[in-house]
Amino acid sequence: MTKERFSYQNLRVYEDMIRAISIGEEVASGWDSVYAIVDHFARASEGALLCLAESSRKRQVPARMAAAGHSLGSILECAARLEISAIRGGISLDEADKLVRLLVPK
Repeated sequence: MTKERFSYQNLRVYEDMIRAISIGEEVASGWDSVYAIVDHFARASEGALLCLAESSRKRQVPARMAAAGHSLGSILECAARLEISAIRGGISLDEADKLVRLLVPK
């Protein structure tokens, strides 16, 4: 018996995002939780996934584009949080760069 998948789970970008965010979450778990950046990263990463799934669910193109745009905004917020952490010394610049490239590939 095969496991049924939701439409958004068939998207390669969804799988890539899950991988990148799980790595980012591992890194963020080492940050001091008193800093707002920890909560911001968690909320932005969750929002990115939820909006991507919502985008694949929508039928009308404008609604799909809006949800995809929200997902992209959350992805960019995650990338910004990683860069801020690197600037503040929470992670190395190389580590931040690798994670940002996973989230925002060329």
